[in-house]
Amino acid sequence: MTADDKDKSNMMVSKNRKYDKGLKAFLHRQLAGYAASIGGMSENEMDRLKGWVAAGNSVFDNPYCMSDERGNPIDYINAIRICDEMEEEAAKPKTEGPLVESGPCWEPDEDLPF
Repeated sequence: MTADDKDKSNMMVSKNRKYDKGLKAFLHRQLAGYAASIGGMSENEMDRLKGWVAAGNSVFDNPYCMSDERGNPIDYINAIRICDEMEEEAAKPKTEGPLVESGPCWEPDEDLPF
């Protein structure tokens, strides 16, 4: 690697760090505004959201690729709420009674119409 290559590499790293700092600052401002607007967030949800944003993600995206009926991404909190509800529903014991045993819908000795 030549000296010029090292200088270019150092410049790229420096630009990336500036970009990362700018992105992080933007994401944290976005988080503050979002948290104020959504309301009703539990401490657990807020912790999960902070971790999501700290990883470099927007509050308006989600890790499940969930979208609304128009194809727009669902925000993180609403997506995890949907997933949590689905997990709770799946964990519930099934309370349905046994299926009513019924015979065939035709007489076994009868000729079928086809």
